[in-house]
Amino acid sequence: MPLPATDLCEDRCVILVARDHPSVDERLTRRSLARPAWVTYQRTYDASAVRQLGMLGIEPRVEVSVDSFQSLPLLVAGTRRIALVQARLSRLLEPIAAVRAVELWWHPVHPHDAGHV
Repeated sequence: MPLPATDLCEDRCVILVARDHPSVDERLTRRSLARPAWVTYQRTYDASAVRQLGMLGIEPRVEVSVDSFQSLPLLVAGTRRIALVQARLSRLLEPIAAVRAVELWWHPVHPHDAGHV
């Protein structure tokens, strides 16, 4: 018998980039996700969004792995690295360092994927 559950909030994933990143516009494409170095929270492959990227043939090139989400913007600011974070969290992290959130490209065939939901 399943335990009772309640949704606390809804969120989506975004990519953190340096505010002055020279080659990232408002949205990252599938191809552009594979190029830059990534800063990740612990093990990248544990994130459902990263698993989805792997299914599309995109393997993040992890350069730095940290044990705190609060470290992510400091290791992205002033570099060409990127980091995958929740949109709600990105709004809290943006004032900590010179970073901005960029929307991810998702193929329309995956809107009901468990990781997206």
